[in-house]
Amino acid sequence: MGAFASAFQALAPMFAVIMTGYLCKRLGVVDEREQPRMNHIGFQVFLPALLFCNIYRADLHCAVRTELVVFILVALPVTALLATLLAFALVRERSQLGTAIQAVFRGNFVLVGMPIVCALYDAADLVSIALAVAVPMMNLLSVTVLELYGGERIKPLQIAGDVMKNPLVIASLLGAVFLAAEIRLPAFVESAAASLAQVASPYLLFWLGAFFRFRLRFSRELVFCIVGKLLLVPAAALGVAFLMGFRGEEFAVLLALFAAPNATSCFTMAQSKGGDEVLAGNAVVLSSAFSAVSLFGWIVLFQSLHVL
Repeated sequence: MGAFASAFQALAPMFAVIMTGYLCKRLGVVDEREQPRMNHIGFQVFLPALLFCNIYRADLHCAVRTELVVFILVALPVTALLATLLAFALVRERSQLGTAIQAVFRGNFVLVGMPIVCALYDAADLVSIALAVAVPMMNLLSVTVLELYGGERIKPLQIAGDVMKNPLVIASLLGAVFLAAEIRLPAFVESAAASLAQVASPYLLFWLGAFFRFRLRFSRELVFCIVGKLLLVPAAALGVAFLMGFRGEEFAVLLALFAAPNATSCFTMAQSKGGDEVLAGNAVVLSSAFSAVSLFGWIVLFQSLHVL
């Protein structure tokens, strides 16, 4: 029951906020046409503030195994490559390729993964270090696949420029620099950043719910996104991590990173890069819903194996 309670306590509030956004749209409180602009604000302001604060506040002197960082840096590109190979076999429309690939390898580590790790262990500093490594890598991979399969000629310099201009990458790198250099912000600036960070999760989830449509058609592409993210990627990544000897809080970080549902920013990036925003939005919401079951299953499995 402890594992179930931890997963439920982390996921239930998220679903409640999503449903609030959906109900507000249905009741006419918000206009769905405003969603792209509101989503853009969250992506440019609130989510970067959340990433910066989480990394900026980390304890750099906490014990972090180099193997964990290396595993994340290697496993993320490998899972993206595997997702690409599977997508070529299963996704029929080229316009959906980038969206589907991103949905399979990119998890909601910030909004879903971190609360689960912290519910299982007192590992806030370890989570922040993993965040500093994983977020820039996931954004690099996401921008790359969306550019590669956007129907235009590939421009490596443009891809590199887009990655470096990505507000999530900038926020992560700034947080890492401030942390490493032990630069402290003035108290009022730190307080303002913390206030913006607190808005990020409910704000983005609310507008995701406002966008969501229940007129779902379970296409092969949508099933691929959900099964790939919740079952195939965790099975591959966590299986290797188990064999390599990762245990305890470090394994919990990897579980949260690779078994979490689609990141909310998958929808934002698909929308901004000309991907299939409907597929991305439905994959985010449905993978989040089904993750209540899949995450519970993964946690129980690895607790029974005395890994967690």
